[in-house]
This record gives sequence, C-alpha cells and structure tokens, in this order.
Amino acid sequence: MVRRDLTGFQHLHPSMAADGTWGIDLTLPNPGIYRMVADFTAVVGGAPIATTLGSDLTVAGNYAPAALPAPIKAVATDGFAVGYEGAPSTKSTQPLLIGVAGPDHQTAVLEPYLGTYGHLVVLRAGDLAYVHVHPETQLVDGKVKFWVSVPSAGTYRMFFDFQVAGQVHDAAWTVAVN
Repeated sequence: MVRRDLTGFQHLHPSMAADGTWGIDLTLPNPGIYRMVADFTAVVGGAPIATTLGSDLTVAGNYAPAALPAPIKAVATDGFAVGYEGAPSTKSTQPLLIGVAGPDHQTAVLEPYLGTYGHLVVLRAGDLAYVHVHPETQLVDGKVKFWVSVPSAGTYRMFFDFQVAGQVHDAAWTVAVN
C-alpha cells in the first residue's frame, strides 16, 4: 500500500478467511489516493503464474502531495543507518547491497523476516510501476543482496523492510534511473 505521491508505504500481508476471501485491517492516516498492490502466485491449469493486481483507494480530505526527497544512498530510520551500494538499471539486472548499522555504528544483526533477510519494493513515480524483489538467501559481509532491474528510466522510490531484535523496520530512498 502506498499513497500516489510515494509516501505512506505499508508492506502488509492479508489473511484468508474461511470463505476464501482475503482481508486485512488497514489504517490510512492521511488524505489522498493510495495504490494497493497484491502480488501472488496463481495456479492456472496446474501451472504457477506470477500475478500482480492493483487498485486505488481514496481517503477523503485536503490532499497535498509531498515532494520526493532528493536521491541519496543512505538514510536514518528508527536509530539505524541504512545504505545501499549499486544502482537499478533498465538494461540488465544489477546487484544491490543494503547494509544496516545500529546506533553503535556496528553492523546490525539482521533476522529473517517472512523467510528472508529483507524485502525490497521499488515503485516508479507517476504510474507506480511495481517491482518486488527478494534477496539472496545468505548475507554478503552482513549486507542483504538483491538483484534488481526496473522497466524504464524515471524516478523511483525504493522501500526496504528488515528485522532486528524481533522488530520490523522500513527504510526508503529516492532513486533516479537513466
């Protein structure tokens, strides 16, 4: 879930009810249009098919879009310093290493979250083209390694979820891709 100005990102996982429908309690605290994206594997004719669906939700009120932060490679979130090495490309899949340091400036001890050391969602400004990437299974020098490509040049927002000491944290960056 993300507001169309690429703020208010939430990485959520609904649960299935007895009747086969999926649902989740959702709080959207600020006015605006939000994009809900669901990605899952459907089984069609016995074959797994990666599927992504999207829909907009509107929260009434005075909406003022927020400007995207300038592109930088390191951010602070919840007392952690989170930075990345590498750059997404339109020409080929590229490695992206994300490191997390604690308040003591030492590499944070990352824990698996939903089966991996992190989750990365990349959304393009404007049309919200969507990329969801899972990392390699092992850390590389304490960093989470993703392989990323994006569909076209533009301004993107990357959202990284990670877990330390049982708590999930989020980091976000603006990225300009030529």
